[in-house]
Amino acid sequence: MIVSWNALMIKSLLFSGRVMKKKSWINIGQKALDFICQNMFSNEKLNTIYDENSKLSGYLDDYAFLLDALIESMQANFRGIDYDFSLKLSNKIVKNFQSDEGAFFFTDHNHETLFDREILSEDDATPSGNGIACLALQKFSQINQSSKMDEYALKVMQHLNNNIVSNPISHPSMLSAFNYFFSKKTVIFIYGDDININNWYEKLPQEVYLKSIVIFLN
Repeated sequence: MIVSWNALMIKSLLFSGRVMKKKSWINIGQKALDFICQNMFSNEKLNTIYDENSKLSGYLDDYAFLLDALIESMQANFRGIDYDFSLKLSNKIVKNFQSDEGAFFFTDHNHETLFDREILSEDDATPSGNGIACLALQKFSQINQSSKMDEYALKVMQHLNNNIVSNPISHPSMLSAFNYFFSKKTVIFIYGDDININNWYEKLPQEVYLKSIVIFLN
């Protein structure tokens, strides 16, 4: 079981459950997140695969895609454990992967020495770890009402700007991060008991969910 691939699927379940109002899909996605948190994050680091005999540290994609899924989880059904885990992951992405120039390495700073330590900006069969990290850090910065993560994301965009300008078609994830950075951002926190929150959840127009970060708190 690879964290990054599972995180992509988990986010899809959570997003679909939120938009289609399918709470069973949200429950499945959050159950999968709990499994990763409980079984694949130990000694303050994320393991890339689920194997009792493997201690292979997570790569940028593992951290970034999982953070992105956690942010989706907070919008679908807010839980404090998801916020706490997001805070840990976002700090570790910056501390363990960010280069002096700004963009994120694929391997962390404690990884074995490589001939070529890559910084990958283009999307492939899966999205770019730099693109997803850059977007997720901006969203989490909004949720926790701090500009610090926005500043780290800006450094990534400044470092990779020339790559994107020269070949935009290969950088859809980074372009999404740029678009988010320059767009009008809205975070909506809705407080109430279960009955009031369910009423808001059912009646809030879908376009609000698609254009804003909406967090329900009770």
